[in-house]
Amino acid sequence: MKATRKTVVAVLMVVSALSLAACKSSGNSVASASSGGTQTPTTSPSPSPTPTPSPAATYISGYIVGGAQTGVTVTASPGGTAATTGASGAYTLSNLPDGTYTITPSDGSGTVFSPASKTVTVNGAGVAGVNFTAPTPPLTTGDILFPCLYAVCVENLATGTSNVLLQNPSVTAWQPLTIVPMRVGISIAYDGSNLAGPSWVSFLPGMPSPPRVFMNGGNMTPNCSAITDGRSFDTASVSGVGDIAVVTAPCSVPGVGNKTDIFIVQMDGSGHYVRVTSDMDIERSPVFAGINLAKSQVTVLFVDTTTGNIMKQVVDVSSTSTTTLVGAPTVFAKDAADDDRALSVNLDYTKVAFVQKVNGLNHLMVEATAGGPVTDLGLGDNPYWDLGGSNLIEYSYNGKLYAVKPDGTGRVAIPVPGNLSVASGPAWVVFAPPGG
Repeated sequence: MKATRKTVVAVLMVVSALSLAACKSSGNSVASASSGGTQTPTTSPSPSPTPTPSPAATYISGYIVGGAQTGVTVTASPGGTAATTGASGAYTLSNLPDGTYTITPSDGSGTVFSPASKTVTVNGAGVAGVNFTAPTPPLTTGDILFPCLYAVCVENLATGTSNVLLQNPSVTAWQPLTIVPMRVGISIAYDGSNLAGPSWVSFLPGMPSPPRVFMNGGNMTPNCSAITDGRSFDTASVSGVGDIAVVTAPCSVPGVGNKTDIFIVQMDGSGHYVRVTSDMDIERSPVFAGINLAKSQVTVLFVDTTTGNIMKQVVDVSSTSTTTLVGAPTVFAKDAADDDRALSVNLDYTKVAFVQKVNGLNHLMVEATAGGPVTDLGLGDNPYWDLGGSNLIEYSYNGKLYAVKPDGTGRVAIPVPGNLSVASGPAWVVFAPPGG
């Protein structure tokens, strides 16, 4: 009987050992008797296979900039992989096996690009920034305004000659920088260094007008200065209200820090203002994007550089208004760039040109002020929409000046004036005001 019991115990031990081995071989864990309790068996995850690069990750991309920017076919040889650019001038040649390629652009009309081709090697990853420049015909009509040494100058694009339009020899180092053509009256507003303050002047024939200061350089509020922060601003004319400007003013809040806020100010020198923003964000590049004359209301767009959003706010500018802001601000667009001039609106307030980040690069965009589809015009900064009859949007890129129609056609080059103030830059070259 004892032998039988020993045999049974031995068999049970063998079975237990075999079960334990089977559990271990199947990847199951078994709680130890010394663990102090019973644990539920869990399944160990299977090792992940080493990921292989997706063919889509091996690409060559870039831009065509200049005149023939739309409809350019870019080809990689060998292999013949090709892509055609849209209005933005962007292209991507995807799924390229590792190797060395010759990248060649062509618009089918014999345009000679610079360079004519590029040699690019793909080795397990994408290659971006393979750009080409198309020759751009010059703009040979109209006039441009720009800051020259201690003055505002005008250059005729047909003749290439420039003249001093406005200066103040009585003030040492009087230097305009920001120039804002106004929509009516052949007038400009401007700001700069060693000025009495932001000013405006009319050039109407037979109606000489000395410059009039509309912000005295003091304070609008205890914490906000009556200056334009050296950035772009905009003007408008509202019946019953008069000429107004929307500006960015620097503010310093004790114990909190520095910021910039948006104000609408009367241009008659009265000092009357409407405050558009009062948060702790940094806001810049305000423009008027609509006027409701019946209600004396204006729509303002501006860039909130803290959030990267372009914001829209309706404001009541009537002198009898007790509630100046009409509703809460709304987001008009995201991923905005912080340019010297990041927004510009056309003459009838129906469309806005703005700068938006696309894959880390600044793109020139056009959208209806009421919202809707966006047209990507490609790489560019500091848009300025001609208020005259050309309907061209001027912009800067790589230190050069261009202009293009809002649909991406008719791209032309604008010469950078040789006597442009070194304290300024291409961003502050603008078309002359309507009728100028």
